[in-house]
Amino acid sequence: MDALSDVLRIAHLTGGLFLHADFTAPWCMSARVGPEHCAPSLGPTSHLILYHYVVEGELHVRVEGEEALILGPGEVVLMPRNDLHLLGSDLTLPPVPGSEIIQSPGEGGLFSIDYGGGGARTRLVCGFLGSDNAEGNPLLSTLPAALRLNIETAGAAEWIRSTFQYAADEVAAGRPGS
Repeated sequence: MDALSDVLRIAHLTGGLFLHADFTAPWCMSARVGPEHCAPSLGPTSHLILYHYVVEGELHVRVEGEEALILGPGEVVLMPRNDLHLLGSDLTLPPVPGSEIIQSPGEGGLFSIDYGGGGARTRLVCGFLGSDNAEGNPLLSTLPAALRLNIETAGAAEWIRSTFQYAADEVAAGRPGS
């Protein structure tokens, strides 16, 4: 078993989707999610791991003090310590706090973002994993601040892609049980 699989198994992770986003260049936002924002779907948890899955376009990501990453469709960036990070088409722009552009869902729907300057499009599905026993986890603490994963090279790429899309569509529909 690989190190990431060990982290996920040992940390007893639970999680979910919290928003879908549609951006157009140029744009830049800062992001960090508190456990209280995920409590309705996750329950109380002491630690969050965020992820951003690129459905379409190009995403630039940077955690303060780290090198920027550029992701394309089918790639996921995992934030193991939920560090404050920038997302955008141009990370030199002044970032808008995510809390200012996130739109609340309708009846049981999914939070969303529709933001940017009208240029090239980037679509994301964002979510979280929660854990109550991540503190002091030696494997989790050794992961980089932003971990890039390319699901296109994984054997289950189509399954993962369709699962993300299905989950986003179900939550957005707001039907009972979604």
